[in-house]
Amino acid sequence: MPNKLLFVAVLMLYSTSLLQALQSTLVRYLPCWGMGADCHVSLLSISENATFMVTNANDWHCILRLYRPDYHNDTEILSELEWMLALEKNSIIRIPHIYPTVYGELLTICEIASIRWRIVCFEYLSGSTPSLNAASLEWFEKLGILTAQLHIQSYTWQKPLGFYRKHWTYETMASPQAYFGDWRQVRNLHSTAYRLLERCDYLLKKRLYRLSRQRENYILLHADLRTANLLIDSEYLAVIDFDDCGFSWKALDFANAVSFMEDHPLMPELQQAWLSGYATVTYPSKELISSIELFVMMRRMQLMGWIVTHAETPTAQKLGESHTLGTINLAENFLTKPF
Repeated sequence: MPNKLLFVAVLMLYSTSLLQALQSTLVRYLPCWGMGADCHVSLLSISENATFMVTNANDWHCILRLYRPDYHNDTEILSELEWMLALEKNSIIRIPHIYPTVYGELLTICEIASIRWRIVCFEYLSGSTPSLNAASLEWFEKLGILTAQLHIQSYTWQKPLGFYRKHWTYETMASPQAYFGDWRQVRNLHSTAYRLLERCDYLLKKRLYRLSRQRENYILLHADLRTANLLIDSEYLAVIDFDDCGFSWKALDFANAVSFMEDHPLMPELQQAWLSGYATVTYPSKELISSIELFVMMRRMQLMGWIVTHAETPTAQKLGESHTLGTINLAENFLTKPF
């Protein structure tokens, strides 16, 4: 399990000076992928990882991801890449190609500011992220199709020796030891709201322990199919960022797809569209359908912890108190459900 203190410290390292150091170092590392002096490196985004875009004189692009320290180890990152290679080989879904170095390596190591960073080069995919409106139902149905295809491949794929990814359970998502942070550390949480969320947390834990971990229910998931990781083009819906892929129950893929919009009025329609698309590929099990609300609530609690440990990110700053208030309302509703 990651060291939580170091985890928070690393997140706060994304200062302007560090980002400049990362960018200048990447320029020196470009020859590792056969890229030359005509290439320009620019910051694309920061969240868990620092992501940069490389552009050459012919306007060709690729993506360099620097994995944040103390989250995944090398084995976990290589396992992520192995799954992506398997998906690409079987043409299951549209995902970015991984560019190996000129030495045939998928993962490159460098040291910046006395921290060990891991770098991977990905294909740049064009397209736009989906927006949330009435037209969302069409692409959410497509997402249901895509998710079912991923689930079938995951279930049937023979994992290579040494394959290892994290498990997304109550302990790793909502407990005080959660990977992304502890929701209990949210600032200015009123005692009444805290007790309400504690009751919700207890029910989540109780219900999760009842779920089966049989192989057909508990599989390797993308585990972050939210809109920021989807790209719509005229011909396809592509998926990027497998950084959080791990083992969990199938319904978590829907819950993560509606991250930060769990209280949107379109939620019932989005869920139905997703299930309709899923059913065109394989019938969703009774357990998958019945546990969707459970995982939507647990994901929301997980994101409260994420905001605590990612306070400097644009997403966390934008959400702030409104996300906490929305979570409290969702928890009140969740506790009235007859489970």
